[in-house]
Amino acid sequence: MVVGAVEPAGGLETRDDSRRHFAKCAEVRAEFRKDFGLPAISEPWVDFDLDPETINKLIEWIKPREQNKTACFERAHLTEHPTVSSPEWFLFRPHRRDLRIERDTEGVECLTGFGVKVSDQFVKCVQQHGMTGIRFVPERESHRFRQRREWFDVLPAMALGRGLDHPWVDRRRHEQKREILRRNVGLRRRGYFKNGIRYFDNDHLRKNPRGMSPAWRALLTHFPGGEVHLEGAPRLARRHLRRTDFALLLRFDNQFDLCVKAEAAKLLIAQGILSPKDCRPIVVLESEPATVRELDLPVRIQSLPAVARIAENLNISQPSVPESPRWSYEWSPEVALEAARRELGKSSDYPRIRAEDLNSAIREIGLPVPEMWRQIMLSASEWDSFCEFIIPSVAKWVRRNNEYRDYLAEAAREPGHHYLYLGDTMSGDTFALELPNGPTKTFDAPLLMLDHEIGRFSARWPSIAHYVEEWLRR
Repeated sequence: MVVGAVEPAGGLETRDDSRRHFAKCAEVRAEFRKDFGLPAISEPWVDFDLDPETINKLIEWIKPREQNKTACFERAHLTEHPTVSSPEWFLFRPHRRDLRIERDTEGVECLTGFGVKVSDQFVKCVQQHGMTGIRFVPERESHRFRQRREWFDVLPAMALGRGLDHPWVDRRRHEQKREILRRNVGLRRRGYFKNGIRYFDNDHLRKNPRGMSPAWRALLTHFPGGEVHLEGAPRLARRHLRRTDFALLLRFDNQFDLCVKAEAAKLLIAQGILSPKDCRPIVVLESEPATVRELDLPVRIQSLPAVARIAENLNISQPSVPESPRWSYEWSPEVALEAARRELGKSSDYPRIRAEDLNSAIREIGLPVPEMWRQIMLSASEWDSFCEFIIPSVAKWVRRNNEYRDYLAEAAREPGHHYLYLGDTMSGDTFALELPNGPTKTFDAPLLMLDHEIGRFSARWPSIAHYVEEWLRR
């Protein structure tokens, strides 16, 4: 979920308008995090378990701010948590993150991020109790993520069953789903797997969605059409369920969800391997509703790209961060610095960054900040826009460097370097400089962009000068 400030009636016509709006959004998000007791690092996305109490609290928080036109819900990915009296199956969704992000996995037996990964203790428990329907592939790169234990990818042996479309969805508004699946999943045209619809937007809803609670109806009125992505709980017909302890359900994005039978889940929870937070109930129906004409088609899991990728994991190595350049670079660092200075400090709404504040901040951070970046910051105002990202205030720059230092190092997975946080884009990606170990200070340094959706660096420029030239010559 993303919370933001309401745009002015005339829109964001100038760069100053955008800067002011960005600062207001930051203030609103800080207030939101404080009121809901969330950590500062959750900006801009916030994840919630949407139980009725939380939904009511969200509505109470946003109503007066919408009326005063000070805040709004911008967009969200909302997940349904159905009430099932005696669940028979669960979606297995570990609440801890990926090996690339989690630094301390002591006492943690399962992680998520790039698929589900489980520990050697998880594997031992499954094998000791003779649980069926799952195989394990060793994660060969565990040592690169500073892990002292062995970790495994999971490979389900079969699909759980055949699912039904979510009752909130109007199939006519979702008519392109088959083509999207055929294109994304990459299966042959004949015999492709039709996924029961459980991923949809709020403009795909029926006029009167069946079974939607009043709390959900009230929450969705606070989002514009098409800006809410919903994940409904899976609904499966009992007559198609497989006799196994583990299975998979296909998602819309070439991935699959791991499913675990209730008896197996209870045993793993009792052994301290799983947490109840890792398990989301699946709705099992005795018979299909009369309004449902189609079920999922049968699926051969060997055809799924996600399964094939895990099965081939023994031969896959992680590619290095791609270098830019797309240009034949011509600017010297001095020319790029002057070009950057001309783009900065044009706003009079926020104070200029002072040399004494910046020098004090650099001493507090304790890293050899390149002189080129120091000169760029001295030419900027707080919350100034620099190419693709925003230069924060000096106080926030120091705070973010302290919070993000280990996170950036884990994302890079390259020993022998420090990483200096620079700023964030409007969409939540982070820019940083790669600095060598030791006190050596350079004029320029390599610049990297961390993609917040995958938790690792996805672009790299040899220097700030290269980045400035590429951006300004586009």
